[in-house]
Amino acid sequence: MPLYTGIGNGVLTLPFFMALKKSDPRVSITVLCEKGKGIDDLLSHFDCVDRIFDEPDLDPSYDFLLHTIVGGNKKIAFSMKRHAPRIQILTQHYQQHKKPLAERFFDWLVRAHSVQIDAEDHESKQYLAFLPQLGINVPNHPPHPVPPPALISTQKKHPTSKKYGLIQLGAAFHVPDAKRYPIKHWYRVIERLSDHVDIILVGSKNERDLGKKIEERVNRGNIYNRIGETSMADILGLIAESQFVLGVDSSIAHIAGVLNHRTLVLWGPTHFKKSHQLGSQTHFINLEKPCSPCRGPERMGLLDGPTAIERCQHYLFCMADIHPDMVIKKLETLSWI
Repeated sequence: MPLYTGIGNGVLTLPFFMALKKSDPRVSITVLCEKGKGIDDLLSHFDCVDRIFDEPDLDPSYDFLLHTIVGGNKKIAFSMKRHAPRIQILTQHYQQHKKPLAERFFDWLVRAHSVQIDAEDHESKQYLAFLPQLGINVPNHPPHPVPPPALISTQKKHPTSKKYGLIQLGAAFHVPDAKRYPIKHWYRVIERLSDHVDIILVGSKNERDLGKKIEERVNRGNIYNRIGETSMADILGLIAESQFVLGVDSSIAHIAGVLNHRTLVLWGPTHFKKSHQLGSQTHFINLEKPCSPCRGPERMGLLDGPTAIERCQHYLFCMADIHPDMVIKKLETLSWI
């Protein structure tokens, strides 16, 4: 399966891979993804994926190539069909829309079978829609993946022996994003949380400035800034041992959710029904403003992060109106603090 997308989307493939492996442990799963985007590192910690490449693997023994709407790559599909004529290519299309002529021509060229998916279904369910084409029933309750404990190491990045909350302040992007939670709100949330638990800040190196602002403003001795310093193994370990994970619609929240760990997500401009975090212990503060969703994939008629900010006529109130008191109250109601 080519998977040229971000960590958040990549996480949502895990229930599909787990269900496929559970149906037949002999199945071998190969994922092709862009090196350095994090999906390769993430998937390497789960035994439901056998091989991960950042260059096309033109092995003629493959039986299927799964070409998804989110992460597919037509050049790779063409190459695989040339080198392995027997391979069956499965593509996707939204049942609500007529498939574009270019997509139908592509299907014809590679002799693909197109799988209908509901445009409004959660992305994880859209991946699971491949299973019947592989002769497998879709499970009512897809399994939660569990990373092998031996691969989790937190010795170098675990700064506290006390109970702690794990927080990602942003969404890992190097540009402003409408999913951001106002920094002035973060000041109050973290200050109040630090009365109950230690705080560990994690995230992408693109979020380091946010971490520095917290350090400068919230002068407590139990707030540890590890933004940009953690490996994927560290993140998995820190999630597993945390009291809770708190953040916006971000990669770390997606990882914590799919691991069925205590997760609270501050939700605003993105498409909730289609891309919310998984997990029975995942909770949301979502004000469901009438203008949401506005931020997301262009193919869904939505905007990228900077454009969503530029065009917002409501001062990003979908996030700004999530008052710090609401966050603290939610965590208290859940008995996480």
